[in-house]
Amino acid sequence: MPTPPLWVWIRRLRRILTYLIILAFVWLIFQFGLYKIPDDNDSMAGLYSQGSTLIYDRLFAYHNGAMPFFGVKNYGVESENVVIFLKKGVQGINRFTGKEEKLDFKGVSRVIALPGEEIEFGDNRITIGTRVYFVRHSRTPGKEKVPENHFFVLNENTASNYYDSREFGYLKAQEIVGKVIGAIRLW
Repeated sequence: MPTPPLWVWIRRLRRILTYLIILAFVWLIFQFGLYKIPDDNDSMAGLYSQGSTLIYDRLFAYHNGAMPFFGVKNYGVESENVVIFLKKGVQGINRFTGKEEKLDFKGVSRVIALPGEEIEFGDNRITIGTRVYFVRHSRTPGKEKVPENHFFVLNENTASNYYDSREFGYLKAQEIVGKVIGAIRLW
């Protein structure tokens, strides 16, 4: 006995909806990621507590109508955005061996200067345009311009021992893993 036309359309519709749901889950997996701030990392204290799980956008560079090969200004990163980054070759002390060596450092910090902006380093202060940050730093006093495709990042908790641009210098755009959207409490 032939299948009635209505049942054929219902079956097709269910199949299409199933594919759309699967596609939505695949998109979510590629678009967003989770990053748990280590319990000993107080770099973002005041904004995100130690042990918080952050949701970040992996495809932040392609928002605002950008196409993969054309990009957007500053890779979609704006001043005051909180970013997760992976800085390779940072001189530091290995927690397990206690020896000083070059390490790969994954961290979270706030972008305070974009490419082309001028930064003035003074005695315990950093000035960018009209914004002044009263922080300790080891840079020589004077003015510098942020290089093309680089950013200057600063921890929310400037007294933290975790690295930011004051220690390792400018952050390359390619070293930014994602732009933080918010925090969630998983347990």
